[in-house]
Amino acid sequence: MLKKILLSLFLVSSSMSFSQPDTGKLFYKKSIKHYKDRNFNLSLYFLFSLIKKNNGASAKEKKLLNVLLAQTGTLPLYLYDVSLLEKISNPYINLHLANIYFKKKMYDKAMTYAAQVPKKNKFYAEAQLLTGTTLQVLGNPNYPTHYKTCIQSASSRAKKVSNKKFGLYYNLIKENCQINYARDLFKKREYALSNATYNEIPKTAYSWPYILLEKGWNYYKQKDYNRTLGVLMTYESPLLSSYFLPEAEILKALSYYNLCLYKDTAILIEKFFKVYKKRSRNLRSFVKTHKNPETYFDFIDKKNSSLIENQYIKSLRNQLKKKLKVNLHYGSYKKAKKELMALKKKGASGRDIKFLEFTLKSMKKKIGRHVQEYFYYFINQINFVASEMFNIRLEIITRKKDLLYDDKKLISSRARGSHNEVNRSSDEFFYTFKGAFWADELGDYSFGLKSNCVEVKR
Repeated sequence: MLKKILLSLFLVSSSMSFSQPDTGKLFYKKSIKHYKDRNFNLSLYFLFSLIKKNNGASAKEKKLLNVLLAQTGTLPLYLYDVSLLEKISNPYINLHLANIYFKKKMYDKAMTYAAQVPKKNKFYAEAQLLTGTTLQVLGNPNYPTHYKTCIQSASSRAKKVSNKKFGLYYNLIKENCQINYARDLFKKREYALSNATYNEIPKTAYSWPYILLEKGWNYYKQKDYNRTLGVLMTYESPLLSSYFLPEAEILKALSYYNLCLYKDTAILIEKFFKVYKKRSRNLRSFVKTHKNPETYFDFIDKKNSSLIENQYIKSLRNQLKKKLKVNLHYGSYKKAKKELMALKKKGASGRDIKFLEFTLKSMKKKIGRHVQEYFYYFINQINFVASEMFNIRLEIITRKKDLLYDDKKLISSRARGSHNEVNRSSDEFFYTFKGAFWADELGDYSFGLKSNCVEVKR
């Protein structure tokens, strides 16, 4: 009798275990259903659940993964462990891992994963940018090959895409490759060639306002201080009112100093401390008050946020929205948010809604941290430049003392501007600047100041 009871219990138990659904098949089925419903983030979640369960992905699962990541972008990948992602051979994941390892300065692993992004993939140009940058950091002379490939791939892709955002993405990738190459030429003291490379970037490009400063450094290294000052004057244009770079102020001060125009230098230094001291205080107050990364996401996300009443901080917001990663990640966030709203409208399960809410929260945190890092970078920049400005002020005092001890003075009889002091190539023409800016001529200005470095007896 006991044997019969035990046997019947075993049979019941066995039948129960056989009747349990295969979770693997269930995950795949749900992933396909959400994909068809255009719930790409949810579909990705169930697919990753399946991959984790099976400790790997089949050919059909990899194919679905490729399609999903093409829709969601790489931002959702931050939700998943690196150890899981490393088990999957996928171009989007490979680029994601390459970026993670590059940031960790694990350059060999970064290049290994970047090399696995195929030529046909839409992120191939970015993978080439990362490889070129890594080789450049390591001092490997082969880096220009990857920048060249990056430029060609990005240019080709930009012409074919109909989506405006992706057109912008490819142009930014192309510009980043050109900029990195130009920076290395600067490092090699090939200043004229470096500026020629910068000149290939059109004035309509999002990155163009930033390269003005780098062009200014090239002119400065060639001791063409008038060109340096002219290029930096472009930041005074109403079209560039939202751009201000503390480093540009130190380059102006150094240019005036090297022309021995100490009065101009002193005025500029005083103006810097007057303007940037307040800006630094505003930023410090902002980061001290707002420590939650999600607050910094709101800084980007909300058009009429109370956080951007300050005009200076509002300008920072305008700059940040044009940053490549912020732009792409913000696009992914908006897609996920749209997906959540559609699911709520359909009355989806609480579990699905909770996962998407968690996804959005994680996305906000990731984007917010990126913005937060930029704020801290800006504060550090202001502090560094303030220290350098103070040093220049000390140098001027020392220089004036030396002149006094030697019973000398500077000639101080130079004109405020002359065509004779402007270096120009054969294809450049003079246009008199009368306090106005022309959009098609931005960045081509030059001062005509004569050096005041001639010493005479008192």
